[in-house]
Amino acid sequence: MNGPKNEEGCSTRLKDWAHVTHPLQLVTHDELHDEKDLLLMCDGCARPIRNDGHVFYACVPCQYFLHKFCGELPTTDHQIIPSYELFRCDWCQYLGNGIYFRRDLPRNSWLWDLGPIKQHIACSALPKMIKHDSHPHPLHFNSHYTTYCKACGGLLIPRHGCEGCDFHLCAGCIMKPSRVKHRWDPHPLRLIYDPGMVEDHEHEFQCEFCSQDLDTNLWFYHCDDCDLSFHLRCYDESCYLNFSHVKYGATDIIKDHLHPHSLTFVLNKRFRLCGKCHDGQNSGPVLECAPCKTIFCAYCSGMRSVYY
Repeated sequence: MNGPKNEEGCSTRLKDWAHVTHPLQLVTHDELHDEKDLLLMCDGCARPIRNDGHVFYACVPCQYFLHKFCGELPTTDHQIIPSYELFRCDWCQYLGNGIYFRRDLPRNSWLWDLGPIKQHIACSALPKMIKHDSHPHPLHFNSHYTTYCKACGGLLIPRHGCEGCDFHLCAGCIMKPSRVKHRWDPHPLRLIYDPGMVEDHEHEFQCEFCSQDLDTNLWFYHCDDCDLSFHLRCYDESCYLNFSHVKYGATDIIKDHLHPHSLTFVLNKRFRLCGKCHDGQNSGPVLECAPCKTIFCAYCSGMRSVYY
């Protein structure tokens, strides 16, 4: 950190290792003028930047923005990838771009010899002990052996858990919100840990998205008013949350082997054919040529094979 100080004694400029073109300026939304009414997304964690007076780092010419927290992360154990490349977080299994942490598992972990794992910023910031409403005891971080997630049923390591009760949650499930909205329902959906949380339910629970019966030993989302339910994975898929750690909008991407025009990194939300391999793409990150209405899938675009 270097440069002038603000009234609180904080540096107002940051020569960020992830954006070497220009120094980043510590600003608020109101100071950006042309951008002050726009929703800005952090290039580190791909989360929205608040517009209520909170300061953040910005390079306006490059449209590069970082939360103050993300901009001041220690530089010893995290890395940056190009804006249209993807990685899969080994903690929550969601895709991401921008900044990720590289972590070494303990040497006594059976996965230690696979090398460092990748984490989103949010997953890397999870505390070692978490108190969750679904369990009466604290859940402690453990990466020494594999087990199953109580919420989604997935095989996981590492995880947070209560060893005495054999109760364990993966990072993706432990961060699930207790109430969510869905475009198919006017009411909030509740996160159900136990079917007994839904009173007087006289029939099997069925997922609205995939039409399959729900395994009530696992968590799901439910609307009491409309009797509408979703698997956790189906809720994520139907709301594109699998890609919620990805920042879109990178432009002027040149891929000479794909297309003669520059491309834009976007989220595809309808069925289209890849312009190179011609495979159908229902949803997910793609490169798009807006004038030609052509897209290129993650595999053909070279967005790292981790996508699959």
